[in-house]
Amino acid sequence: MDWMQGFISGINITAFERKKYYNLKAISIDEQWGYVIDFCHRNPDKRFYQAVLDLIAKRLEVPPVAPAQ
Repeated sequence: MDWMQGFISGINITAFERKKYYNLKAISIDEQWGYVIDFCHRNPDKRFYQAVLDLIAKRLEVPPVAPAQ
């Protein structure tokens, strides 16, 4: 779970330059984990990072810019 959250945060660093931001709070941590586990069960030939990329593409909101800090 920690790796997944860090991976998405890393993507956000590069996505910010393209005016995108993947909201880790769009769904709960339990929902994120459940989605990734389900993806892995349905796609045993795929790698874990591919499940995370699918989560990003299909479940996390993409606001137009990063939230103010």
